[in-house]
Amino acid sequence: MKILVVDDDPISRNIVREFLGSRGFEVDAAENAQTAVDRIRHNRYELLILDIFLPHRDGRSLHLSVTSMDPELARKTIFISHWEPAGAIADYVGENGLFLKKPFSADDLLRGIQLATGVSAEPLVG
Repeated sequence: MKILVVDDDPISRNIVREFLGSRGFEVDAAENAQTAVDRIRHNRYELLILDIFLPHRDGRSLHLSVTSMDPELARKTIFISHWEPAGAIADYVGENGLFLKKPFSADDLLRGIQLATGVSAEPLVG
């Protein structure tokens, strides 16, 4: 399974990328919305892990773009954040994906992947 992780926090982004890579997933990462859009235009992903609060363009705005670029990917999104979403953002997240509050456990991430994709989150390596 090919996954795109979009998070402006390099520590969080690298932890998720390295953990999922160690589990046999193919993982690309982007530090901002523009890099994410470029990656989505040139690659096919099966899951999007998206920080809600990004600089210059928030995760909701990026997700709206993904919906028009790759509707299937948009339906398989896990939103992440250090803060609980509220108001319109909470409504959007609830209607368009799953939410994990940082810091989340490895088990929570694997469960989220399974819920978002319907695929076992423990792929065989090799």
